[in-house]
Amino acid sequence: MMQYEKATRLNALINGLELACSIDMSAIYQDYINIETAKGIGLDNYGLLLNQSRDIYYEELLVDVFGFDTNSSPTYIGEPPETLDNGTFVYDTELSIISLTDDQYRKLLLIVYISSISSCSLGNINRILQAYFTNGIIYCNKTATMELTVFVDVELEAWEYQIIKSENILPRPLGCVLNIQKI
Repeated sequence: MMQYEKATRLNALINGLELACSIDMSAIYQDYINIETAKGIGLDNYGLLLNQSRDIYYEELLVDVFGFDTNSSPTYIGEPPETLDNGTFVYDTELSIISLTDDQYRKLLLIVYISSISSCSLGNINRILQAYFTNGIIYCNKTATMELTVFVDVELEAWEYQIIKSENILPRPLGCVLNIQKI
């Protein structure tokens, strides 16, 4: 920008704008530009840029499966348990919406951004999981052909579960199924 250093009209215009602005530029940077400190509308603007809504939609299991409330083997979180290798008797769901708080939305936006610039390798998926889910052990591993499983040792909140389970948030190789299993 040194070519404009001696442009007197441009410098006068910029100085006049600074005097006319009643908004503190450091407050604009803090509330709108810096994603670590942005809040409200500032985060919503980042959401528009990343095409990620503040609301998360998920299916909630309404009715217990008839006669099979417990399992001796580990089950996948969020999936109805199978009965006698014949499927389930009842599987009733309702679409629920979670509106994220600023801190939750910031975490989601950072995950979406990092996912959009990283490859779908297991190493990158594990780096993202371990960087943003720090309340326990969480890792992803290949468990079968075209199948990845995220192993967690803590109870995930519904919005955290949906971040992991959603097809468009965490990177994953094309055509791979992603399961979540509590260990």
